[in-house]
Amino acid sequence: MKAIAHMMREPGTNFPFDIPVQDIIKLHYQTHSVQIDIQKAALMAATLASGGVNPLSGNRVFDTKLVRNALSIMSSCGMQDISGEYMFKVGVPSINSQSGLIQLVVPNVMGVAI
Repeated sequence: MKAIAHMMREPGTNFPFDIPVQDIIKLHYQTHSVQIDIQKAALMAATLASGGVNPLSGNRVFDTKLVRNALSIMSSCGMQDISGEYMFKVGVPSINSQSGLIQLVVPNVMGVAI
């Protein structure tokens, strides 16, 4: 994890360089320790599917550029080691978690969490 934290601090990564490595590691573990229920996970996926607009409130939550970047990352590496094969067979941006959650995003159509 320490090596990844150092890589995140490299120039051109858009990650603030002045943040100590220990704080980067702490942030990583905090973001991987969030507890949500399946409805909230589905709402997160649906918000990405709607271009960053929460479909329940109608409020813009994410900038469209951020959504585009997130979906690109989900397409290329969201399913870990099988991302390439998964994208070839399933064809939608998805992400899995260590807890077993899978989120799928069909842009402009729907978001799914299972």
